[in-house]
Amino acid sequence: MRCRLTTLLITLLLLGPTSAIAQNDGDGTAASSVAGVRVDGRLLFRVRGISAYPARVRAEAVSDRILAVARDRDLPANAVAYSAVEDYYLITAGDVNILRLYTFDAELEGVPLPVLAEVITLRITDVVRTYREDRAPGALQRSSIYTAGLTILLLVLLW
Repeated sequence: MRCRLTTLLITLLLLGPTSAIAQNDGDGTAASSVAGVRVDGRLLFRVRGISAYPARVRAEAVSDRILAVARDRDLPANAVAYSAVEDYYLITAGDVNILRLYTFDAELEGVPLPVLAEVITLRITDVVRTYREDRAPGALQRSSIYTAGLTILLLVLLW
């Protein structure tokens, strides 16, 4: 798992920032943009931006908040929830406001806003669990042993 993650991160670094897609309105300015929310190199979902709050900045802020929740082991992974608030849905985990979903986000995915809120809540819950499992002491030990074994095998094959 760690090996695949490292390879993915190196590939993403070599390819450069390609997660943002801009839609031109004809005069060369970006009317709206789309960026992917990623955690550990894994694309969770996409968000739209506006000129005052570009999609890339919004996606990075959401990623940072998801990571903060994942690192807080006092907060259960299933604490991630959504609720309807006026004209948007708010996804939270404990006291942390992770994301506000608007109609234009749902239009991007072609689904109703309540459905998008539920799906994204499940995705965030899943990534929080996975993040914690991948960094548990037992998982780190297994990964270290696995890496050492592969290194020894590679050295034997090269010899």
